[in-house]
Amino acid sequence: MCGIAGATGVGARELVEKMRDLLAHRGPDGKGIFSDHEIALGHRRLSIIDLSDAASQPFASEDGALQIVFNGEIYDYVELREELRSKGRKFRSASDTEVILRGYEEWGERVLERLNGMFAIALYDARAKRLLLARDRAGEKPLHFGWHEGRFVFASELRAFSALGKLSPSPVGVARFLCYDYVPAPSSALQGFEKLGGGEALSLDLPTKKTRKWRYWRPRFEPKVRVSPDEAKARLREALTASVKIRLRSDVPLGVFLSGGVDSSTVAGLARPLVNELRTYAIGFEDKSYDESSYARRVAEHLGTRHTEEVVSEKVLLETLPRVLEHQDEPLADSSLLPTWLVSRLARREVTVVLGGDGGDELFMGYDPFKAWRAGKIWGALVPGLAQKALEQVAALLPRSQERMSFEFRLKRFLRGAKAPAPVRLQAWLGSFTPDEVSGLLVPEVKDFLYEPTARAWEDAEGELDRQAAVYLATYLQDGVLQKLDRATMAHALEARAPFLDPNLMALAFSFPDELKYRRFETKRVLKALARELVPPDVIDRPKQGFGVPLARWLSGPLLSLVESTLAPDRVRAGGLLRPEAVSALVERHKAGRVDSRQIWSLLVLETWRARL
Repeated sequence: MCGIAGATGVGARELVEKMRDLLAHRGPDGKGIFSDHEIALGHRRLSIIDLSDAASQPFASEDGALQIVFNGEIYDYVELREELRSKGRKFRSASDTEVILRGYEEWGERVLERLNGMFAIALYDARAKRLLLARDRAGEKPLHFGWHEGRFVFASELRAFSALGKLSPSPVGVARFLCYDYVPAPSSALQGFEKLGGGEALSLDLPTKKTRKWRYWRPRFEPKVRVSPDEAKARLREALTASVKIRLRSDVPLGVFLSGGVDSSTVAGLARPLVNELRTYAIGFEDKSYDESSYARRVAEHLGTRHTEEVVSEKVLLETLPRVLEHQDEPLADSSLLPTWLVSRLARREVTVVLGGDGGDELFMGYDPFKAWRAGKIWGALVPGLAQKALEQVAALLPRSQERMSFEFRLKRFLRGAKAPAPVRLQAWLGSFTPDEVSGLLVPEVKDFLYEPTARAWEDAEGELDRQAAVYLATYLQDGVLQKLDRATMAHALEARAPFLDPNLMALAFSFPDELKYRRFETKRVLKALARELVPPDVIDRPKQGFGVPLARWLSGPLLSLVESTLAPDRVRAGGLLRPEAVSALVERHKAGRVDSRQIWSLLVLETWRARL
């Protein structure tokens, strides 16, 4: 895992050196740079495959006409290398980076379709004077780009662009952050910059400065296979085992994040026979209502892993929080970033690579909104509009509960989303603010359709359940979950791999009929059937909990002074993003227990980020 950066134009080398070194946390093992009169490419290296200097980046063809910098891992690089050798291609290293370059020599841009991995790639073709950028299918690795004073720039993280000088927030990016709790592609939190989406590529013709962007991959949910539950379970086991096995390729120590949930437990269960001594890592909390460490411990004991667990106090969590917030180069309001940061720090003491269960919920319909969807259809069809409005008014009077996933929280969320149009209903359930609420908060007027990324993803499928999965994959997973994982792990120079996001496994999951994944309010049906062969049943059948912290209680207690100072009217006014009177009204309602604490958290995250620009 690494960090990449680049820029075109005169003086690019000096600029890219600064950009590259702002990404040092992503790659502490080495750095490199290439430049000519057209472009400069920079790289920070975290050594995982082929630790020799021969694999250093930028990596060049023999004549120097091709230059590549690459962040990620190509898991099937061994098989691709043998195929390319059979076509006469010569190799001088054992790295997956060289496989991409030789693949480009053989197949051109279509090499992207051959890669099984997570990646952000920048490849410069000096003969054609063309730059190719690409992001992996699921969007595991980030890639930002844009134009600044006539210069094209790109980087793994937005923080690299601070080398350009003073930058401004993007009104659309900020508005979408408030609607999503993260900034969905193609938007960026910074004015003038974008991010590639999963499965997207971009080419830049340097002489004309013209760009072309396209999708080399999109999820295909049809045709469905006709298969029995037992056959589906067998196919899933074969595909997931193959995915886990290929992701165990490493020249450095590796382990597994173990939350005690179905997804990570299944990954650990399949990895255990493939590793002599499998290491697993978990974080526990003194607050037992948020602590899942006993389940992780039970799975580890059942599998016989070398398990490392750290139980953290509220004091440690709160002391760590400012550092986590300061590390955000783009606002992300997922509070589970904090425990993910801590488990990453714990694992990095022993290993450089971890496997996790990310993607299982999206592929096999594991989230509560999949259940709420059907209830919402019944609600809309059977309950008259006046009765719906009356219940919404009654629900609004309920005091805010500080309990995790309380009835009050679930009811208010359900009522808000149930009335939204189908293409954007999921986001109405998931986000902290609605577009109407955002328009009352922001100083800059934003007329864009803020739910556009969700509506676009809805069109990637036809079936109702498949459309919900497509939305989750293209928004919440890509720019929420996976970016949380990337930021937390890369802050500690730790590489995280997601076996559920193997392209072959995703294709298999897409092909399964709906009833194998979700039926009668039972989620993850085929995945849970497989998990029962690997781990104790009480781990599988317990209610889904998630990786959270007591945010509502913190914001009303130990973090209240931080809320009041960060969201103070004078400070908000000086920032120029938010309306002070609207923010102050929300803070007062928060102190009275009348507002969703997630809204206050989102504003706190946003203003903390804005103050660092």
